[in-house]
Amino acid sequence: MGIEYEDMRVILTVSEEIKNKERLLILGDAVIHFAPQQYAELAKDVGVNLKVLPSVLSPFSLGESLGFQTTETLDINGKATLNVDLTQTLPEELIGKYDCIIDGGVLFWCFEPGAALKNIYQMAKEGGVIIHITATSGYYGRGYYSIQPRLFEDFYLGNKAKFLISTYRTKFKNKNCWLKNILSRFVRFREKNYVTVSNEPGNIFLSQNKKYQYIFTDDSSFEPSLIPNNLTSVQVYQKNQKIGENVMSPYNA
Repeated sequence: MGIEYEDMRVILTVSEEIKNKERLLILGDAVIHFAPQQYAELAKDVGVNLKVLPSVLSPFSLGESLGFQTTETLDINGKATLNVDLTQTLPEELIGKYDCIIDGGVLFWCFEPGAALKNIYQMAKEGGVIIHITATSGYYGRGYYSIQPRLFEDFYLGNKAKFLISTYRTKFKNKNCWLKNILSRFVRFREKNYVTVSNEPGNIFLSQNKKYQYIFTDDSSFEPSLIPNNLTSVQVYQKNQKIGENVMSPYNA
């Protein structure tokens, strides 16, 4: 999945919660789906001063721009700096190592997402921030699972973590219009992307589904029957447990 423009808005928004910026871990391919100039404009809009503005965006230049001393990537294969299976026992040296972990779309590709979630949590330091960019509904054929917001809330709050923010959005399906394609060479078209934001935990039930906008609530009395297509969420929590404390399994939440 990688990191898209609206995902980056959330990352920038919570970056001030990360007091120590020694080590950043990014999970997955982490393709950056926006240009450096867009990144600079977004940071200015959010009110974050970047340490440097990269000429080319990669997981490593992104980490540097956010102020991290070291950035590592993790995947089960490919060109990641760490080749680790998140469903297996973690190497001891990875436990409690990272000040921030960005899951760029890995959790819903794991055969055992509960085991992967627990391992992701264990790799964060006490006070570390964990950011999940994940498929919530749809994405058929492009992942193994749709991860519901309740899993994150029950697991993280059950392990004493602090809820920071959650957002939900869908992807646009632009029609192939020949006139628009020609005009786009001279005029920049920008379609509005509706993002639903929750600043408090508990909003885990779908209450409204509109074109390109889905609204969540803490009221379970009514839920629309329509399945949202390509609904992505960003879930952010801050770990408060000390390293070595017993971690509640997602299977027992």
